[in-house]
Amino acid sequence: MTREAVQRLLTSLGELLRARLTPALKALFDAADDSLFEMAEHCTDGMRQQAFFNGMRECRRQRGHLERATLARLIDRLQETRDAPRPTGADALSLVPEEELEETVAVSGMIERAESSNARALHALTQRFGFLLGDVQLSEANLPVGPARISKAFANACEPLDLDTEARLVLYKLFDRHVLGTLGTLYSEINIQLADAGVLPTLSASSPLSERRKSRPEESMASAAPEQRHDDAELAA
Repeated sequence: MTREAVQRLLTSLGELLRARLTPALKALFDAADDSLFEMAEHCTDGMRQQAFFNGMRECRRQRGHLERATLARLIDRLQETRDAPRPTGADALSLVPEEELEETVAVSGMIERAESSNARALHALTQRFGFLLGDVQLSEANLPVGPARISKAFANACEPLDLDTEARLVLYKLFDRHVLGTLGTLYSEINIQLADAGVLPTLSASSPLSERRKSRPEESMASAAPEQRHDDAELAA
């Protein structure tokens, strides 16, 4: 595949990412507005209540910028992956400052869950992107559309937000649910688009990693959708 063909394919994949992740990010910030308000309403501690209200206002004020910044960071890295140096595994998980250990653990955990629940699709995507980018050693942590890259783009965009740790953890939990939790369909579409473009079209989606990644089964998107509003409300409990 020529360099021009690769670039056209990456551009098309960027458009697909934007089309699928934009509504997911909007759903995330809608849920954050509701959840932070409910948490503030039910809080009996004045300082915590004020922190939740401040977080709600900050997210409301910055949501448009955060949605655009997250997508721009992700798509820019997708476009530049062929020429850019590959980040190390440590860099891929350094989503928040070291002193924010609780936040770091939360983000690492949601990445691991997303990688586990999408293991087969990610295995195929890693092979296909490795072939496309001429990097047979490409790892899942460095996959341009992998959970680690998507989470890093979001965390970097959110870093300047004036949020206390508790409100930021709420935001990450909702990102896990509304964005990372919907990646299965996106990954299927990307695999199909790459195969249709001639990138390892006969590759099997079965993954040798799946047997090593035993985790609690995730609810399907279809069964989770009716309960999503209820789940978001539970954050206020």
